Amino acid sequence: MKRFKTRSLWRAGCVALALILAPVQVLANKVALIIGNSAYEHTSPLKNPRNDAEAMASKFRTLGFETIEGYDLTATEMAQMTREFARSVSGTEISVVFYAGHAIQVDGENYLIPIDARMDDELSIDFEAFPISMITRQLSRTDGANLLILDACRDNPFEQLTLGSSRSIGGGGLGKMDVRDNGTGTGIVFATAPGTVALDGEGDHSPFTEALLKHIGTPNTPITTVISNVTGEVYNATGEKQRPWFNQSYTAPVELYKTAALPAPNVSAGATAPATAPADGAAALEEEKYMFELARGSGYIEDYQAYLDFYPNGRYARFARIAIERLKTEAAEEESVKVAVALPETTKDVESRSVALPAYDPTTPLILSVTQQMLLAPANQTTEQALNMDRSTRRALQARLNATGNNVGRPDGSFGPKTRAGIAAWQASVGLPQTQFLNSMQFDLLVSQTEATYASFLNVPAASSGSGSKRKTSSGSNNIGNNIVKGISEGFGRAFGDKVFGN
Repeated sequence: MKRFKTRSLWRAGCVALALILAPVQVLANKVALIIGNSAYEHTSPLKNPRNDAEAMASKFRTLGFETIEGYDLTATEMAQMTREFARSVSGTEISVVFYAGHAIQVDGENYLIPIDARMDDELSIDFEAFPISMITRQLSRTDGANLLILDACRDNPFEQLTLGSSRSIGGGGLGKMDVRDNGTGTGIVFATAPGTVALDGEGDHSPFTEALLKHIGTPNTPITTVISNVTGEVYNATGEKQRPWFNQSYTAPVELYKTAALPAPNVSAGATAPATAPADGAAALEEEKYMFELARGSGYIEDYQAYLDFYPNGRYARFARIAIERLKTEAAEEESVKVAVALPETTKDVESRSVALPAYDPTTPLILSVTQQMLLAPANQTTEQALNMDRSTRRALQARLNATGNNVGRPDGSFGPKTRAGIAAWQASVGLPQTQFLNSMQFDLLVSQTEATYASFLNVPAASSGSGSKRKTSSGSNNIGNNIVKGISEGFGRAFGDKVFGN
């Protein structure tokens, strides 16, 4: 449960205005294409690529990138996403592509594998696989800096594929790629050296992505240094079995995340501070203050931690650490109360207690209510994208709307006009502005209203289809609109507060 401190209307209004303006400030011509394919239909599925891609998308949003994201994509959907990306890279300062999933090399050319690829015969390579050269050609359209990251060097998943005598399929990872472009240049990062195999990982992420998430957001650091640090960490973490490989043609240092440097303190005896700080120093102090105020305004532990990640010895570091400890204590106390209240009164455990606990009753007053801060907080497309909802969370949200009596139809994870109308109707019913989009506070309010009832609305029998067959996908949809999500950063660490909602 999130907690928000009581503030004056003026301060709440300033925080709301900052959240509205933040995306405008951070869209500094930086675009990232993120693809994660895990749910393969005709070969071995992979555990981590989708997790890796979703985490990397969130990370890039915190670095000020506009992200074009797709998960478990077919060949057609990958082509459409690449076209959308190509239209976005013209004139960009930095363009990034991250792919996680199966990939193969044939005759020295590398191919990404969509989830619907069958790869039954030689023709499959030309018509079902997706050539990486298609992406590199789009990167060459810009004069800015480009970065292609491929966590896709797993074993060949199509060992049954036999080719003619004129073609050969590589079974040991991807092949080396040349860098040819104009402008600042391009860097290509493989999760492991060409011709070798990378690990998918036993945890939530592959060893390569785990290290990349840790280092890629290092402020004011050239990407060449970042990848060197990633390489060393992966090499050690895998027992020297996996060594990432980096090829680049940069004509100048490329930094994915730039921040103004803090001015050095004047420690000379009797020194008097200048009446006016240098312009860069003033900007740095304002940036640090802005980031701390965002954390204070949201009340998220993650936002305070984001501030400390960037400013471990900052002006407000001590207060941030105190706030984190307080919020952790409050969350633990609140959780213990919720568990106690939820215990059924009729069990023998309760009968044996010295203090009787009330029975759980879904009709009891709501835990959350509409506050002044909730009324002032913006609720728009940007704030809803910051929730980082996956398909199952979207389905649960639709079921929750149905549970409130605002019928949006069968929960399918696709937010169309009916869902938007349902959100607006629910907002009107609780006295909120009818924006048709949610923010984190409104999401929590809806969850608190429906936690006891929404599950019965979740698995409504699907309407009969007019066609005789339907392609199976892990996401439950073959509509490109449901697989592609555009996320926009909410500024200077806001997305560090991304939380997992739903069941």
